Amino acid sequence: MSANKNKSNNFREIRKTLSFANNNTANITGIGNVKTIVNEKSIEERKNVESLRTNSLSVSKITNKGSNLNQSAKFSDTKQNNINTWHVRMGHLNEKDLKRASTMVHGMKFKENEKL
Repeated sequence: MSANKNKSNNFREIRKTLSFANNNTANITGIGNVKTIVNEKSIEERKNVESLRTNSLSVSKITNKGSNLNQSAKFSDTKQNNINTWHVRMGHLNEKDLKRASTMVHGMKFKENEKL
């Protein structure tokens, strides 16, 4: 998701509502495709949400469509490696997907029994 519709290919306007885990909502004003810089793969049906302050990428949406998520960044030197820190770093990703991502992201470590 992004607030910048100009980076989308094949952009088309739509009117839908996005619901967040905290029961807030935001308007989806359009949908389009965007190419990633890293591997030139296309992210299809990226939603345009004008009220977002930062881009958001769903690990579960990517992996459910058969793609692998490999992060080359190393976070092992960080002082705080707990599930709450990673929850914030990963855009408030839910506990189940954080634990799944920790098996794919080098340096993403926290105790297996930690809870959000």
